[in-house]
Amino acid sequence: MPVAPKIHVLPRPAAHHQLTTPTLAANNGASSTVNIQTEIRNDAATNRTCILRTDILNTNDVIVASVTSTQLVAAGSTLTFDQTTPAIVNPWLWHPNTPTLYRAVTTVSEGATEVDSFGTTFGFRWFSWTTTN
Repeated sequence: MPVAPKIHVLPRPAAHHQLTTPTLAANNGASSTVNIQTEIRNDAATNRTCILRTDILNTNDVIVASVTSTQLVAAGSTLTFDQTTPAIVNPWLWHPNTPTLYRAVTTVSEGATEVDSFGTTFGFRWFSWTTTN
């Protein structure tokens, strides 16, 4: 079994990498930000400065949005990073006939050294019901 780095995304199945598209409905599916919450664990005996970069990749592996955050993670603790990307305009919406999926790839770094990474597949899904249809 591989040993996790001292600072890392919580391992599966306990990994907490939650994604939402909070502005998709308000924009009628035309654009949305992506909110990513990632739990980072520091198993070191000292506080560590953690850089978290999350890239959103479309189905062609093209980066369509990125967000980077830096926080101090206390020794022996877990910290949730809360990141929100810039709006992604005209996202390819997931539908049963065209199940387009995106990937959020999060990289954990200390300084210039990448120490862990984690990916989550997700889709942009929007629909509405009205009394007329």
